Amino acid sequence: MKKLPKKFPWYKSWARPEKFEDHRIEVYKTCTFFCLLLSWGVPYIGFLFTTGAVVFPVLTIVRYIRNSDRISFSEDKQGGFTSVVITVLVSGFLFFIWGADNHRYNQLFWVMWGAISLTFIIPFFIFSKEYKRKILVAAGYIFCVSFFWFGALCVINIDFDFSVAEEYRVRVVDKHSSSGKAEMYYVTVKPWDGKYGDEDIEVSIDEYKQAEEGDIVTVVQRNGLLRMKWYYLEFR
Repeated sequence: MKKLPKKFPWYKSWARPEKFEDHRIEVYKTCTFFCLLLSWGVPYIGFLFTTGAVVFPVLTIVRYIRNSDRISFSEDKQGGFTSVVITVLVSGFLFFIWGADNHRYNQLFWVMWGAISLTFIIPFFIFSKEYKRKILVAAGYIFCVSFFWFGALCVINIDFDFSVAEEYRVRVVDKHSSSGKAEMYYVTVKPWDGKYGDEDIEVSIDEYKQAEEGDIVTVVQRNGLLRMKWYYLEFR
C-alpha cells in the first residue's frame, strides 16, 4: 500500500516564490487605478471596468500570499505602505464611498461578504509566514481584505444591476451633512415601499443645495444584482 507524501507537490509548487514579483504587483496596481478611473468616468459601460477594478486587486492579493516572504505587507524600511496595501486600500475605499450608502443590506450580502473574505484570509495563515514576525500584519491584512470586499460587493450590486427601476414620490423632511475631510451630504425623506422610518439618502452637493423641507422628490429604487435593493433621489 502506497503512503501519501508528507507534503503534497502542489503545496510546494504553489507557495514557491517567483522572480519579478515586485514588477508584477506594480502592473496590477496601475491596471487597478486605470479601471477605477474609467468605471467612474464612463457611465454606460462602467461595469466592464468595475470588473477589472475587482480582478486586479484580487490578483494582487493572491500573488502576495504566494510570495509573502518577498513581498512584505509592511514597509518598515521606507516607512510607508507597500504597493499591495495601496492597491487594495485605494480600490476598497473608492468602492466603499461609491456604494456603501443607499442600500438595504440583506442576509445574502452578509453571507457572501463573510464567505469571500474568509476565502482570502484563511490561505494567508496557511501559506504566509509574515504574520508570525509581526502580529499587526495579520490584523492589517484582515482589515484590508474585509474592507475591500465590503465595498466591492456593494459596487457589483449596483453596476451589474439591470433590473427595472421603481419610482416613489416622497416628501423631504430634513437635510444634513457629515463632518470631516470627506464631507457627505444627505437628504432625509419620508418612508416608502414598506419602510417604517424616515430615510437618509446620500446626494451630491448640488442636489443638497436644491433640496428644501417640504419638497416632493422621486426615489428611484432598483433590486440589485445581489437582491439588495439600492436607491437614489431624482429632483424633478
